[in-house]
Amino acid sequence: MSTSNISERVAGLPAPPNGWPSPLRKAAMYGLVGEFVDLVSPNSESDPAALTLGFLDAFGNAIGRGPHFRVEGDRHGMNLFVVFVGDTSKSRKGTAMSYTLNLFGRADPEWASTRVQSGLSSGEGLTTACGEAGKDRRIFFVEDEFASVLKVMSRRGNTLSTTLRRAWDGKALQVATKHRPLLVEEPHVSLLGHTTAYDLRRYLDRVEIANGFCNRTLWVCTRRSKLLPFGGEISERLFGKLAKQTKRALAAAMKLTQLGISERSRDMWSDVYADLTTVEPGPVGQATARADAQVRRLAALYASIDKSAEVKVQHLKAALEIWRYCAESATFLFGRNQRGPAARILKVLQESGSGLTRTEISAALSRHLNGDEIHRALESLKNSGFALCRLISTGGRSAERWCAIKKEG
Repeated sequence: MSTSNISERVAGLPAPPNGWPSPLRKAAMYGLVGEFVDLVSPNSESDPAALTLGFLDAFGNAIGRGPHFRVEGDRHGMNLFVVFVGDTSKSRKGTAMSYTLNLFGRADPEWASTRVQSGLSSGEGLTTACGEAGKDRRIFFVEDEFASVLKVMSRRGNTLSTTLRRAWDGKALQVATKHRPLLVEEPHVSLLGHTTAYDLRRYLDRVEIANGFCNRTLWVCTRRSKLLPFGGEISERLFGKLAKQTKRALAAAMKLTQLGISERSRDMWSDVYADLTTVEPGPVGQATARADAQVRRLAALYASIDKSAEVKVQHLKAALEIWRYCAESATFLFGRNQRGPAARILKVLQESGSGLTRTEISAALSRHLNGDEIHRALESLKNSGFALCRLISTGGRSAERWCAIKKEG
């Protein structure tokens, strides 16, 4: 067992499932982002990764279309699509976002009250929402039940996926109806979704993984970071001070236009570019195929937060660390090859039909796995959407029965 798993066990938390991304490292906590996480994290059960990506997502939308960079003929804005994936309410996905919205509600009350929306249901609806926004085309969609968005996207004839992809690219959105045609130029749409690994597996079909929506999204594995039975208490003075800093950073970033890249950053980018543009076959490769664009967008966003007109080495390092975590999250969520104990347990669950208790699983595997190995494998299968646990009555203390999830199609 790793030292990180030991520390989490001591804190009263189960070990993370096999394949879970290692925690964000210091490089990602640069500047105002790090100050926000350092202030909130000790007083919250939220995952630091969720706090970090939530801040970046909100900031990137609030500053609008002004700050941007170009790669050949393509214009990239600072808008992000981010989806937190955790185990229902226990991963504290919503808690992380509430801190971010609270902070930005103080830094930019008008943005928080008029730009933050929910209810994505169709491409036409998204385009209409942008059109009704007037000249200010910033829209920050916060979808607490992202599974419902995935279900809508899977319906035949629904244009939401196509429209979202164009919105991420910053391209014009259009409703081509005969009676009420609508063209919305220069949209600035960001997305923050919350879902579970089970719902992600269930509703995100292979088409969406392959068609470009998936690789325009930063997938973020989130879990409870600590146990705070009585909650935390953040200093109102320090939180207010951070809100004022965020307000000043937003004002400065809104004045930026096309961002450059420093010479040292160019050298670093040349070193990592080949790896970032190498696409692996299969679902994981499809989900991470825009690595280079995502890293450049994240680096420019860190520069904007830093009130810098060019991407510097520290901004690129921060972006690479964010991408490392998101790429590992995508590998955990979309990887189809279950190996080792998890594969063996999944096989016996599939063969059992009605499910098995942990004791029966151990017996089916001739007791070749110990309790910790079975626990980690079952948690991995549950978080990956391959197995679920039901409680059964035994006349006394309820017992667990684990069942394989039948995959549709």
